[in-house]
Amino acid sequence: MRSLPISIRRSWLALAAGIALIAGTGCEQSPGKTRLLAKTTTVQSVPAGWTRLDNTFPNHPTWTFMPSSALPNGKHALMVVLHGCNQTFNQFRQFGNLETAATKRAILLAIPDVGTQHFGNDVQRCWNYDQAHDGNHHIDEIIRMTETLADAGSGNNVDRNQVYIVGLSSGGALALDIACKRPDLFAGVGSVAGPSVGSMQGLATYGPFNLPPITLPPGVSPIPMLRNNVDNAIDTCKALAASTGNANQLESQIASIAVGDMDKDSPSHNDRFPFQSPIDQAECNHAGQVALIPYKWDQDNVEAFRRIYGTDDLGAETAIQAGQATMRVAAKNGKTRLSFVTIRNVGHAWPAGKGTGTCIPKDNPDEQGAGVWIAQQGLDYPEFITNWLMANNARNGNAGGGNAKQKGLHSRAGP
Repeated sequence: MRSLPISIRRSWLALAAGIALIAGTGCEQSPGKTRLLAKTTTVQSVPAGWTRLDNTFPNHPTWTFMPSSALPNGKHALMVVLHGCNQTFNQFRQFGNLETAATKRAILLAIPDVGTQHFGNDVQRCWNYDQAHDGNHHIDEIIRMTETLADAGSGNNVDRNQVYIVGLSSGGALALDIACKRPDLFAGVGSVAGPSVGSMQGLATYGPFNLPPITLPPGVSPIPMLRNNVDNAIDTCKALAASTGNANQLESQIASIAVGDMDKDSPSHNDRFPFQSPIDQAECNHAGQVALIPYKWDQDNVEAFRRIYGTDDLGAETAIQAGQATMRVAAKNGKTRLSFVTIRNVGHAWPAGKGTGTCIPKDNPDEQGAGVWIAQQGLDYPEFITNWLMANNARNGNAGGGNAKQKGLHSRAGP
């Protein structure tokens, strides 16, 4: 039997080792209708582009992207984007397909790296969302980073009503924790394949335990894995918001939960993306190579936030981006507050929709695995999530009523 080429064997060995390590710690390795915005008109402004901040935010080197556009009020929206396990901020900057959507909608991007203080080992590099205890201070550090970027004295000219956070996998779970703790700061949140608020990180690849409610003696704290996961998520989210005195701000926040229909245990999952499968080089540039995190987390997330926000039940499915995904939305008082997006033909991956990253190790380590944990065909998630959050933001006058505040979006020309 012929052996595989060295480059392919190295790629598969690295992936297998990473998944084996995740199984040991329980951390995952992962790294309404769409509305269009008005055309832009040119105005004079400062140059735009990418900036790498290595020392501005302790423990988290960060890429920022200043768009070549501004909102009608002359300001920018701000979106924080969190990578998943076994990924880097460099990969998201290079392969995440974020720049086009950010420019189109005048969004200042912030893509922090998990840094050296993380959950799991140096291969996994997961954000620590374990039970929302903030064991590595990731929740508070990302909140401080966001506040710094949004501060009036930062020079970023951020519209404080349009601050968002999104993430993949462990980054998606942390995004939900952060949005719960500071709903006054974050008008909207997007999570792709992220486990639930307050969940134990060791259960990530196994799925939630949904046991009947357990009555405990007074003063005894419940153990998350022994509770109904939805109830635990609701209570944890509300407790996080109450801890900062911002529980009432959940009433105007919105959330979008997304998952690939080829991720673990999903209704459409089949043997094409089995857990711990070898990389299929023919599929290397397709959407996600591994089914890793159970679909049930996302179903529970939708139900938890539906009850937190007090919305109606989810409505019927509608196709988005020519059938690359389907979406169901839930509203309260006629205003969209929640969406559940199922992405077609995608495993456990960031849905970039296009790109050139490969599964084969290269001289640049940031290119390794980009075709495994970043979906480079299918749904353009950055286009979807930026549009959905801004179109349905209840704090900028839209509240599900279209892109009224985005009409007249201006392009900023450099000198």
